[in-house]
Amino acid sequence: MRLAVMGAVILVMAGFFIYVTNRLATPNMDLLYANLDTRDSSRVVQTLSAEGIPYQLAEDGASVMVPGKEVARARLVLAERGIPGGGSIGYEIFDDASSMGTTNFMQNLNMQRALEGELAKSIQTINSVNSARVHLVLPKRQLFSREQQEATASVTLRMSGSARLEKDQILAIQHLIATSVPDLLPSRVSIVDNKGKLLAAGFEDEDDVSVMADKTADRRKRFENKLARTIEGLLEQTVGFSKVRAEVSAEMDFDRISINEEAYDPDGQVVRSTQTIELNANAQDSEGAPPVSVGTNLPDPSFQGVEGLNSSNSESRTEETVNFEITKTTTNQVREVGEVQKLSVAVLIDGTRTLNDETGEYDYVPRTQEDMLLLTGLVKSAIGFDATRGDHVELSDVSAYGTVRRHINWNT
Repeated sequence: MRLAVMGAVILVMAGFFIYVTNRLATPNMDLLYANLDTRDSSRVVQTLSAEGIPYQLAEDGASVMVPGKEVARARLVLAERGIPGGGSIGYEIFDDASSMGTTNFMQNLNMQRALEGELAKSIQTINSVNSARVHLVLPKRQLFSREQQEATASVTLRMSGSARLEKDQILAIQHLIATSVPDLLPSRVSIVDNKGKLLAAGFEDEDDVSVMADKTADRRKRFENKLARTIEGLLEQTVGFSKVRAEVSAEMDFDRISINEEAYDPDGQVVRSTQTIELNANAQDSEGAPPVSVGTNLPDPSFQGVEGLNSSNSESRTEETVNFEITKTTTNQVREVGEVQKLSVAVLIDGTRTLNDETGEYDYVPRTQEDMLLLTGLVKSAIGFDATRGDHVELSDVSAYGTVRRHINWNT
């Protein structure tokens, strides 16, 4: 019995020393981040593994633990890579919420938070967007008020590295938010990136001078880039890939012209209606028996008496009314897309290279005059060349060292 008790004590003491040794050897784990979504938690774990920092997961992966001495370095490494992006709480805010004792104000506030979180999650699905925050201003209906405030929204984007959003992507974000919020117009959504650059301005006035100037400059730039890509894509089929460079400068008229014109053609008369009235009248009057007199009362058998007086009247009238409709042309013309006034195109084309059997190197061979004329004709057809408006096209044959071998100025 004594030996058994002594053995049990020895085993307990040995286990105690082993436990204490392991506790001393195991680093103290501190909380790095909590309440992470699955996407951010996965990125944090991958980064910590690549940096060789030990970690532990808790709360089903929503929390990440690291040694206490590694917390500062881990946060600096993750912040440098933009991790975590900031988890957004969506409709899951109602999962653990109890409706007992919740006021109407809290319900509306949670609904707005959930909608903002869901919109932020949708925006973060764009590859170049690391994280997003959405702020909604939803109007409240006031009693005894006929005017209603419009809904507005603002978005803050954190981009991945040096990535930037294109104009089409910015418009897509505006329409995404506008279609998710009642009575919200895309023009009432403002977007700002993490560099403080205004990507989309809300409350913009379409008639504002600066807004119109930005739009016209953007339209002209897109038109120039489209023509340049068209020329490069066309000539690369002939001279080879990445052997042509095109630059286009366009002079365009973006004046907003509204024409309302009404033209009357007096020769183009059409009978609309005709009304004819014809009247014929005949009248005849008679005095009847002769008047009573002394002569009529004398007993003279030869007296014939006096006949009564007669009168007649005839009237004929014709009236005609003709209504004519004169030809009228109404023209309403509005032009805002821009009219090309002049095009200036500069194209650099690389020559050909042939293998020199003696030196074993490739010698530069300039293109012939016939090839340059052919390529010039292709450029003219691609841009819709019009000599009457002063279009200017220049083609240059350039070697690998930047020396101009052959130059063609085609303006006629």
